Amino acid sequence: MKNLKLKDLKLNNEMAMIYRFDELELEITIVNADETGKLEEVCSDSFLCPEHDMYGDDYEADEDELQPRLNEIVASDLDTYMMDKYLRELGIFGESEQDEEAFYNLHQSESAVREELRHSNVAHIMYKNWYLEITEEYPIERFEKLFKPILHRNDSFMENFLKGNGICVDDISKVILTGSECEYPFVRAHMEHILGRKCIHMTNQI
Repeated sequence: MKNLKLKDLKLNNEMAMIYRFDELELEITIVNADETGKLEEVCSDSFLCPEHDMYGDDYEADEDELQPRLNEIVASDLDTYMMDKYLRELGIFGESEQDEEAFYNLHQSESAVREELRHSNVAHIMYKNWYLEITEEYPIERFEKLFKPILHRNDSFMENFLKGNGICVDDISKVILTGSECEYPFVRAHMEHILGRKCIHMTNQI
């Protein structure tokens, strides 16, 4: 509920679910509104995704080890994509100042790709150093595959959360999606598909 202008929703004797998916954290809050529109929190819970959830059962990590940011996981995939494709070709092995600059520039490129994929189906990897210029396309389809395990995990968490609080989807009048990962259209489309309804997307208000 933090930093959201929920008064703009004009809820009246209704229940709403706020689904905040931000980096690797999922937070779900249920609110009720009386006839005046005043909101009251009914229940809330959050979940932080362990790193091993993303990499499968064979990934060896302490049970309490948590990966703090989803974009770091996404970055690792993009880094692998670019590093495998380009670093050998560039002859970069991390042993010189030029190598360090190349790694930094590639990291900046994949950060730009993540932002571009919030608004487009294809992003452009652009990287230039002193001996080679690279332009490559990174399709949204590959990017979406990274999210599938997380989205399925979120679905299970939401189902258990609602069931544990005696709430069914039909009790909820409005669903509000917020958080950085809900900026991706395919995340919103997934939520609308599993909930069977149109959701409201709101950005955090600072």
